[in-house]
Amino acid sequence: MFDHPVMVNQKFFRTFQPLFHIYRITGLSPFTYTRKKLTYSLQWSWKIYICNCVIITILTFLGFWGIYEFLKKNAHGLIWSSFSKSNYFAIFDFGEIPMIGFCFVFSTPFKRGDMWKILNGLNKIDSVISPIDVEKDRKQTIIFACVVLSIFSLVMVFDAIVIWSAISESELGLKDYSFYLIYFVVIVCEIQYWQLVFLTGRRIAAINRNFDKNLKENEEISTDFHRHKLIIILLSCFLRLVLDWYMVFVTIINDEIGVFSLLQMVWIFLHLGRLVTILEICHICERE
Repeated sequence: MFDHPVMVNQKFFRTFQPLFHIYRITGLSPFTYTRKKLTYSLQWSWKIYICNCVIITILTFLGFWGIYEFLKKNAHGLIWSSFSKSNYFAIFDFGEIPMIGFCFVFSTPFKRGDMWKILNGLNKIDSVISPIDVEKDRKQTIIFACVVLSIFSLVMVFDAIVIWSAISESELGLKDYSFYLIYFVVIVCEIQYWQLVFLTGRRIAAINRNFDKNLKENEEISTDFHRHKLIIILLSCFLRLVLDWYMVFVTIINDEIGVFSLLQMVWIFLHLGRLVTILEICHICERE
């Protein structure tokens, strides 16, 4: 199964290519590609996958090491100490994302067949419908990814400044920032799902609601391909929204409104944005 390549047309690959390289770097699409006249051949790469697994394992280990060091310093003055003498909230806050990113990268081979079906479906659709504005789609996906990653990066910088500036006498290193690197993998996974649903929706619109069998199959497989990831992402968003709102509520009750309250509000808006990213593109595709 893994030795069988999938062929995609030049039109589709032109749209998919800019973000495809990001997917490879983050371990979500460990594929290589070669050009053959007007088509591209995508091939599974065990070398890339193993490298991705090694990197995510190291980052996850460093992340939990960072949590251990963080808790050993007790992190007095941080928002958790306002409502809990235990470290459960801190463990959940810093431990959830590394585990999610770790699972996403390691589970890639188990969903490789669904990814091949998605790409084959899009390729078949392109062969029977009128030409799609490839450059417009390419531009829209690049702009969307840049906006999402820029906002995410700003929030990460703000969070790092607020959190780590509150810890005295700490020597910050990769173990302290691995949390943010793994969070990047989770955000890119959401972008990947958005792009696949967006490309499917564009092809549905191109044939004016006259559904083709390949389109229906592709829509279902796109959801199946990301099913477990979507469940984890949505559950993570809802849990973190509850936790962040609770933190804000406690700081207001204790008259400790300050930079930490502002930080939690920023996180709340980020999680709401993640939910909208998933739900909005699904709504558009379903409406078409």
